[in-house]
Amino acid sequence: MKQNFTLLVNSTDSYSDCWEPFFKLMTAYWPEYEGPVYLNTETKEFSYPGLNIICSHSADASPGRRPTWTECITHTLNQIETDTVLYVQEDYFFKSAVQHEALCDLANLFEREKMTYMSIVDFGQRGPYQPTDIDKRLWKVDQKDRYRISLQACLISKSRFMRYFRKHENPWQFEFYGNKRAHRTPDKFY
Repeated sequence: MKQNFTLLVNSTDSYSDCWEPFFKLMTAYWPEYEGPVYLNTETKEFSYPGLNIICSHSADASPGRRPTWTECITHTLNQIETDTVLYVQEDYFFKSAVQHEALCDLANLFEREKMTYMSIVDFGQRGPYQPTDIDKRLWKVDQKDRYRISLQACLISKSRFMRYFRKHENPWQFEFYGNKRAHRTPDKFY
């Protein structure tokens, strides 16, 4: 099955000590991943054997000052060619094999149904969830869910998801105010 998403590892230079173990575990547990891996960094470079890691250098987004979280993530997302992005953070250490075919299948469904957000973990949102006839693996996140948007491992449509960003917000503000904005918008969240 063709992989139609790009992996974004959201990080910051101050967490660079996590990069080596993250990518070591990734190569062990997800050898099927193809394509570039975007690592959201401010200024640092990093590479790992066998992976095409592109460091985003988000400090370029705001010369002369430290960029906000939203500026960093926007800068990185703008570098990614695919609209479908698998968002993870640098401390999401792999502990078992990634179900690559299933993830590709979900990403294809994600694109076909023009979804905005799909959590790939079973925590983050609070519910209640609504069953869907799209796929038995998916449940619709309620329009008023407190954490309709959760910065846990998820697939996002960067073109739709970035509409929820505000330039000045940090990740905690985004999870709070971005959810307020998501409550008013009938995008597809699963």
